[in-house]
Amino acid sequence: MAKLKKLEDFRDEIEQCVKCGACRAHCPAFGAEKHEGRVARGKIALADALLKGEVEMEERFLLDMS
Repeated sequence: MAKLKKLEDFRDEIEQCVKCGACRAHCPAFGAEKHEGRVARGKIALADALLKGEVEMEERFLLDMS
């Protein structure tokens, strides 16, 4: 059975994102919705903010991360 990782386990990967936005150009969800929370860069920014205690797991956060 696979072990469920904690967000903290991905801190190094989260910090490697240079926030260039290249993922937006290839993301069909962003093309349709034009919402930053739907692409990798937005999800990484949200995860980083959660790790830093800048946001909480509220309904909007969970919606954007799902």
